[in-house]
Amino acid sequence: QGQNACVILNVTSSEVLSGNDICFFPCSAKGAGACGSWPVAMETVDGRLSVSKTLSALNGVLTGKVGEGARGGSVWFKESSSRNLRSRDFLAPQAALRAVFGDGQVPDGISKDVLLLKCPGVPPIQNCQKGPTGLTVQLERPAVFAEILEAIPLYAKPPQVAPGHSIVLNCVPLHGCQGLNSLSLSHLRAILVTDHLAGVLQAQGVDVHLVPALADEETQRFLHQLQIEWPSGLETSSAEDILAMKDALRQCPYAVFTETDQEGVVCKLLLKEFLGKQQQQQQESLEGYDLNLDVFLVTEEKLLHVAELQRAALQGAVFAPGRCYGIVHVASHEEAFQQQKVDLLWRLVAPQTPPVPQKHLVCGPVKIPAATSPVSILQYFQ
Repeated sequence: QGQNACVILNVTSSEVLSGNDICFFPCSAKGAGACGSWPVAMETVDGRLSVSKTLSALNGVLTGKVGEGARGGSVWFKESSSRNLRSRDFLAPQAALRAVFGDGQVPDGISKDVLLLKCPGVPPIQNCQKGPTGLTVQLERPAVFAEILEAIPLYAKPPQVAPGHSIVLNCVPLHGCQGLNSLSLSHLRAILVTDHLAGVLQAQGVDVHLVPALADEETQRFLHQLQIEWPSGLETSSAEDILAMKDALRQCPYAVFTETDQEGVVCKLLLKEFLGKQQQQQQESLEGYDLNLDVFLVTEEKLLHVAELQRAALQGAVFAPGRCYGIVHVASHEEAFQQQKVDLLWRLVAPQTPPVPQKHLVCGPVKIPAATSPVSILQYFQ
């Protein structure tokens, strides 16, 4: 309605959307720092508007203003809150601006430079303002809608994906799944999104591998009822794989081996120290991680998680040499922070492996109006 009208594309009938899932124009699957050789699904093609191209252009404006010794990286993000969308479409938070500009003061001329942006895939911008929350951008929404609605066939056309792309979709909630009772509705949403994304990518000719293999038969039958075909089987990692990772951790300068009361803990990883060192070396591939990442208690379960990812990546390299490979971690919002730690753990225990581009797709929370107690996925299905 009015400025908050929305266009929803590629939505499965099995998923209920909340305001946080809605974009007012088609968005890109690629985030800041994305590898250019990834599949170009939902990327700017033939003049289509793109969230990722807009974010890249906005970040480029700030990068040009970063002073000596300031930290670069992705600063802007696409607004998704229905309340905030009333006044802005993109935001560079004040805390992120302080991290980029040492004194926290945004140089004069930034707003003007943003208004002058004329790049492929970037929609018309109405205003850019400084405020207590940071820098905000609002688009000329009537012009954006007019451009999209006048070119519906262009946006509906399936993207062309160059041959030779492979993607591992890692559904985080299914790792260590102990049965249906261990899965929440937020977990179910992540599973549905993973299945839908697999179908979309496969329709574009991308070679998709689903991880992990599911051993629990009850969960397998339940997913089958939802028309989700998930790979089954108990694929246990060899003891040699786990031992190799533990040896790598013993050689890692960021790992601390101490006595702990928690069962199954192998060591502590000082991730804050690791990320700080990488930032000093200007490692662009490590942009975008949560600034609150600090100490990570590495457990046997997490090593098994990494071992399965490592096996999937190695199998892809062996059976499909020369393919462009990437991994997408699909996680519920409760697991997103921990999954960033697993991502970094993999980098540290397998440094000899060619780094695989990793993306994190985080699903928003599922809210049940007027529910007096948590609703299980079985209750939801019934």
